Amino acid sequence: MSRDSQGRFWLTVLGAHTRLHSSLCAACPHHVAGCCSHPPPYDWADVARVLSLGGRPHLTASLAEGKLALVPTGLRFATPKRKDSPRAPRSARCVFLEASGCTLDAREKPAVCNYYACESALGGAPERNPHGGAPFVAYAAVRELWTRWTAEVAEAVRTAYPEGPEALDDALVTLLVTTYERLEREAGLSHLRPPPLRYER
Repeated sequence: MSRDSQGRFWLTVLGAHTRLHSSLCAACPHHVAGCCSHPPPYDWADVARVLSLGGRPHLTASLAEGKLALVPTGLRFATPKRKDSPRAPRSARCVFLEASGCTLDAREKPAVCNYYACESALGGAPERNPHGGAPFVAYAAVRELWTRWTAEVAEAVRTAYPEGPEALDDALVTLLVTTYERLEREAGLSHLRPPPLRYER
């Protein structure tokens, strides 16, 4: 854990499921919706991780409702414009961001939503940070791992679907889960998997 005069951050270390929390994200100085004003790509590796944890019902429902869209590189978040108050200007943000925060379980999010924090949240750039480079070490390690896995899962999808998948069907789900879980086993990180997602029927 680390703390400064502006806020604090802490880690839940779970390999590819690592979460970095920061109290500053709720008071982002850059945008009323913070990073959620421009949500990250939902790459095939992210989709594979969510599917591996039992998140297919969430993805299927979100695609049907238009909250997610299928694109050649994975999925894309809808970013409708909304107002925070009657007098506030309309601004775009992730469809899953509500007044109380993100409505997604951490196991349903792209990995970068869980592990990314900007320099402001981490206390400033390393050369000006009172904690030095320590706050960036875990972020860099998870990013390096996830960058490699993203490339490998994307290549598996391109090989099987040269023109891109047309639907999140059983064949694609099997390919994604099989590829992701192999990467997790080879990295020796299977023991860090969080509990699977459960949905009411």
